[in-house]
Amino acid sequence: MRIDAVIIGSLNTDIILTGFESFPKPGEAVIAGGLEITAGGKSRNIANMLATLKGQGAGIAFIGKTVADKYGFWRLPYDSLVSAGIDVSAVQILPASETVPLPGIAVIPIDATGQNNIYLHQGIKSSFVPADLHTDSCNHVFQAAQDNSGVVGLCSEMSVGTLAETLAIARTLNLKTFIDAGGADFDSELREALRAGGFLIKPNEHEAEGLTGIVIKDFISARRAADVLLEWGYEHVLITHGAKGAYAFGAGPVERLGETYAQHIPAPTNIDVSQGDSLGCGDQTLAAVMFACLQGKTMIEAARIGVISGSLQHTHKGIVPVTPSDLAEYNQT
Repeated sequence: MRIDAVIIGSLNTDIILTGFESFPKPGEAVIAGGLEITAGGKSRNIANMLATLKGQGAGIAFIGKTVADKYGFWRLPYDSLVSAGIDVSAVQILPASETVPLPGIAVIPIDATGQNNIYLHQGIKSSFVPADLHTDSCNHVFQAAQDNSGVVGLCSEMSVGTLAETLAIARTLNLKTFIDAGGADFDSELREALRAGGFLIKPNEHEAEGLTGIVIKDFISARRAADVLLEWGYEHVLITHGAKGAYAFGAGPVERLGETYAQHIPAPTNIDVSQGDSLGCGDQTLAAVMFACLQGKTMIEAARIGVISGSLQHTHKGIVPVTPSDLAEYNQT
């Protein structure tokens, strides 16, 4: 298979509780209206979303680690990759034992307005270490991506050491990195790892504050935060801000960018998100940006496609990857 995109990270199972009138206070019991158990993990979401946009067997490989636990939690996320035609040759599957942690499991309550909280059991994530990126299978995947001038997608939902090693490998192989900043608490160790820079980083407003210490209220404050991230060595910064859309900034080399830019990209006003929820919207945004870049779009065009795609994801309850038909139908409105 021709590989031009490598996604690295966690394979989680999501336990989603819906229909809460409000989130519970400490010690309070509340009743959910619905329950769904589905494939999750931010990086897995991004991989499946990118595969949906690119098409079946679209040259995507996933690198990660899971465990064949006795409850079968591992199967949903792993099988979802296989069903999407994603290369899983570099996914390690450990046998279950008393000493091996469970896979990653996220419990996600969603309230009546579509907002969510995420409670994450890290599971085997802590066992996904830098050395796991240097197996023969991983070396083959990275080399194939380099041969095709490929890209690497990742988020903070892995150990800091593994994240740092991923960025180092990508730099060595001249692979463009697309980073979703979500998935972890922003301690000094994670901030230091992300200071290595890369092609693009996409935090939401809360994550941008966690990284830079700057509260994001509007375009001006987003620009201040983006300046910090650009100084870290990122060529492009896309800060998403919920219903306000996103703020796109660039200051990369002319030959790879064309011009420096700073632009507010409003969320579409003709997409009704009132019946959906926000689960996976940021993941969908990054997947669409990666897709657009692989299609040769400019970064501003890619950012607009990302914002539209994130809004389209918000029309669904739960994660339903945006399709090329969805984008085409929107463009006709």
